[in-house]
Amino acid sequence: MGSTDTKLYSNIEQLQKKTEEILTKYDRQYDFEARKTSRRYRPMYLEEFLYTSKNNGPSNLFPYNILIILSVFRDDFPWLYDAGRDLVSTLNSNATRKNKMMMAEKFQDLLETTSGHPLLRDALGIQRKESIMFLRDMQNMLMRLVFEYIQENSL
Repeated sequence: MGSTDTKLYSNIEQLQKKTEEILTKYDRQYDFEARKTSRRYRPMYLEEFLYTSKNNGPSNLFPYNILIILSVFRDDFPWLYDAGRDLVSTLNSNATRKNKMMMAEKFQDLLETTSGHPLLRDALGIQRKESIMFLRDMQNMLMRLVFEYIQENSL
């Protein structure tokens, strides 16, 4: 009778742990998706912000507005924000156009991997089509502006 109780207790503990794992994964995925869904129309606003701040003359924020946009993702994708800081640092340096383009292309590869690789999307809990499209829109918008900036401001 004692060994049956021990087995039953052990099975209940295992079931409890498995249930907690599933709920944690679901909560993480739900939280991420809920945050992204609430931003469904924001790419337009963020793009407007990027272009407006880019064209404000001598006091413009560009390329620092890239960091402002990436801060939207800082909690979910801290590596994008860190890589964006490195990119902005390179864009503001006296590096050659070739070096700036290489850095921008590396950043673009990182963005593409983050938003496009199925295993990474699954691990991060990105499942909904709206969330994937949001990430890709942001990627395209940011890279278009970065490459424009390099063309206009590099030797």
